[in-house]
Amino acid sequence: MSNFLRPEAVRTIKRWTQAIVGVAVTVFGLWVFVSTFGFVKWFGAGVAVLGLSIMIEGTRRARLAARMGSEIGVGMVDIDERQISWLTAEWGGAVSIDQLASVAIRIDENDDMFWQLTQKDGERLTIPANATGAEEIMDALSALPSLNYDAAVSAINSKGAGVYVLWRTPIPHNEIRGPRPLT
Repeated sequence: MSNFLRPEAVRTIKRWTQAIVGVAVTVFGLWVFVSTFGFVKWFGAGVAVLGLSIMIEGTRRARLAARMGSEIGVGMVDIDERQISWLTAEWGGAVSIDQLASVAIRIDENDDMFWQLTQKDGERLTIPANATGAEEIMDALSALPSLNYDAAVSAINSKGAGVYVLWRTPIPHNEIRGPRPLT
């Protein structure tokens, strides 16, 4: 089948697979909901809601992957044991997901997109978003609590340079500095 379709079409289909599966599950759930009665009817409604959430997440990921570019960038990303590594022929680095202080997407004046991963000790790893394997970074970061997908969508839709913070480590209440609000 890979000889039948152009490589660009195959990449597009692969990128949108999760969203397509979500649409199929939603349609199946709605069909069950409309065509049955009793408990099965409500089971169909639950399946439709599940399919809708799969479709929304798949759409977010596909749009992010499309914005990252089809051109292969510098280096290779490897994710293993909650560690994100980026290696090139000349340099590289690694960050532990457990030691992250912030995650951001930076877009420079040339409209190139980069992942900025900053550890608690201040070390920062900047990875080109079109590096080989960079599409797996969002999957690895999904383990972070309260990851801001809306900031990622804003970065995708942006025109011009900017930094979009997707996540920052929460500050424990006993570490808050400065004046405390009156209660």
